[in-house]
Amino acid sequence: MLTRLCSLVCGHSGVSTRVIDALAGALRTSFAFAVPELGSVDASGDLVPPAHVVKALRGFGFAYHTGARLAADVALTRAEPGPLALGGRGAVALVNGTSVTSAVAVLTLAKLRRGVVTAIHLTGVLTDLLGRTQDVLSAPLLKAFGYPRH
Repeated sequence: MLTRLCSLVCGHSGVSTRVIDALAGALRTSFAFAVPELGSVDASGDLVPPAHVVKALRGFGFAYHTGARLAADVALTRAEPGPLALGGRGAVALVNGTSVTSAVAVLTLAKLRRGVVTAIHLTGVLTDLLGRTQDVLSAPLLKAFGYPRH
């Protein structure tokens, strides 16, 4: 929902500041939305996950508070923001869009970056274990791997 919040604060959705403040407030607490792992994607974007978020913000369905799965209204009350009265434009603005896909893309990029760093470190360790010889820079080996001649 952080990606949805970033989109909403741009002001193009026409959502009220009350909705933005409520979402930001919920993200600052130990309250977490209970969202199914699988959802749907269509022309309007990712519909199922944000619909569960809106449902939880309104105090329906389930949510987590300090790691415990609770009724959403109980979790919201314990986290202090309390249920949000959402309707019309506010609810649609929170549901409509591609926030989930954007968030998954960002998380995937972060994993990819960690993988590249790990590969670099492992390459260094392997080079150290194999004795750090200059043989890996031999012209025939570089040519075999397609590196241009220096």
